[in-house]
Amino acid sequence: MTAVNEAFGDFDTFINLLKSTLAGVYGPGWVWLAYNKETGGLEIVPALNEDSLILKPDKPLVPLLNLNFWVDSHHMSSITERPENYYDMW
Repeated sequence: MTAVNEAFGDFDTFINLLKSTLAGVYGPGWVWLAYNKETGGLEIVPALNEDSLILKPDKPLVPLLNLNFWVDSHHMSSITERPENYYDMW
């Protein structure tokens, strides 16, 4: 929790930033919580389609949490409610 507070100010700010990032991903994709080896901080990173932090070992980001936005992981009628669905999990 200390790392979240240092990176985002507090947990509520983290959740709000996560939610706004989730809302910005249209179509299939991912949202990652990652540790940046260069800065020593946490980052929320969106990735579209088949883009993946795991497949980019040259990047300074270490994946910690992944939220899947692939179409098969959601019922199409709730696609506009995805940020709320993920927000509810916290």
